Amino acid sequence: MTIRVSEAVVKVLEDLNVETVFGIPGRWVNPLYIAFSESKIKHVLMRHEQAAAHAADGYARVSGKVGVCLATAGPGALGLVLGIATAYKDHVPLLAITGQVPLKLKGKRVTEELNLVNIFKHITKMSLEITNPSKAYEQISLAAIEAQSECPAPVHVSIPEDVQRSKTSIRKQHYFKKHRTTPRKEDVDIVSEMLNKAEKPLILAGQGVLLSNAEHELWKLVKKTSIPIITTLMARGIIPEDNPLNLGFAGYYGSIEANKAFAESDLVLALGCSLSYNTMFHIKPKEKTIVQVDVSEHNFNKEYATLTIKSDVKTFIARLLEKVKPKARAWIKGGKQQYGLKNGKGLSIAKTLSKELSRKTVFVLDIGEHTLWSISSIKAYMLRTIILPGNLATVGYSLPAAIGAKLAKPKMNTVAIMGDGGFYASSSELGVIKQYNIPIMIVVYNNRYYGLTKKFQEKIYKKSFGVYLGDFSCAKIAEAYGISSYVVSKPEELKEIIPKNIEEPLLIEITLRSS
Repeated sequence: MTIRVSEAVVKVLEDLNVETVFGIPGRWVNPLYIAFSESKIKHVLMRHEQAAAHAADGYARVSGKVGVCLATAGPGALGLVLGIATAYKDHVPLLAITGQVPLKLKGKRVTEELNLVNIFKHITKMSLEITNPSKAYEQISLAAIEAQSECPAPVHVSIPEDVQRSKTSIRKQHYFKKHRTTPRKEDVDIVSEMLNKAEKPLILAGQGVLLSNAEHELWKLVKKTSIPIITTLMARGIIPEDNPLNLGFAGYYGSIEANKAFAESDLVLALGCSLSYNTMFHIKPKEKTIVQVDVSEHNFNKEYATLTIKSDVKTFIARLLEKVKPKARAWIKGGKQQYGLKNGKGLSIAKTLSKELSRKTVFVLDIGEHTLWSISSIKAYMLRTIILPGNLATVGYSLPAAIGAKLAKPKMNTVAIMGDGGFYASSSELGVIKQYNIPIMIVVYNNRYYGLTKKFQEKIYKKSFGVYLGDFSCAKIAEAYGISSYVVSKPEELKEIIPKNIEEPLLIEITLRSS
């Protein structure tokens, strides 16, 4: 079968069961947009390319599918960069497709021409340009599956405008089959023996468990062995956080119980976790026996790991289940995670949000002081219900990412939580929420400052500078878009207006005064 390259792109995405893509059209990507007009795939027109990448990111994190964002060449493609980098740092499977100036005009100083492959190769798993139409279908197929295979990450594909209009042949491909790296038998034997002998074993579950779809195998392992579990911040919800065997997430802002168990354990089985500083801050190198299992050698941290095993986490746990012996009881109990933050209005409001919203809620967090309140107040009862740009800390993430999250899971309540800084960085996307009538509740903590930066400056330098955002009304901005808005300052006021089911766009501005 012979079709245009632009149509081949759409066919690959249809074969992957992609239901929604996010982007902004432009001169050098128009053939692809015309192809999408004939497809059942829904296109959501964002207001900025960075937001398109964040929306695709939110869609991918919540659904487990590949997220797709589109942009034209030049400034359009560059607009995606921060969003793609955010996804890259968090191992999110994205496919970023950009237009490019026609091959016949390359090198002729055409407006919007940039070497996009050289730009994107630093923040993606793979960046390529399709120059031969006859290989287009194969290359697009490989790019799409590469984004999801082994250790997921964004992949970028640049397609010149004349190539998009060229013809290509569609042949039956087998690129959508995922390959899983299996562990060596001797490694499984060693680890099972170590676990059987340990008196205070502990499982540290990272995002790799989620990306490997190994949550069921992990639960079987925990249930069989009664080994308590701690998670990384990015892996919350792998086991419900009210389960007695779940001690919460470990790390710099982690639960007291999780960090205590980590310090006291005599063996840690780290599954799909890179052992980053944020997780390991209170553990000295080689202080304890740590077995690190990960599909990518790039994630190995031999400063801390006693033994590293390259394997798909799902496969490793399945093999381990055959060897490990049951234990009579857990050596420590969880389910009541406590955090070290001091009580205050912000924390009280975060606790109110958590208490009043149902378990079937996806919380999409931005970056700021409010993030600390949220992660210590909200519990994850299910997978993929707390998402945030944890490893790049991108301000302005939560509003567009919540759009993608809601479209991925329309039956779940979706709440975007941000500060006024994050709101101002992304408020143009309110137009998207209103245009498509996406029922998201937006919570904005307004203290008129970049509050977290202000506190850091004052702690270290005894003064702050360049952090005042002005005294503006976020609610009035939302009202200008036709979105219902409320302004509250107390937890009891918030309690009265939170809907049990979020059925229309809604913004709640929480006024906090920071001097």
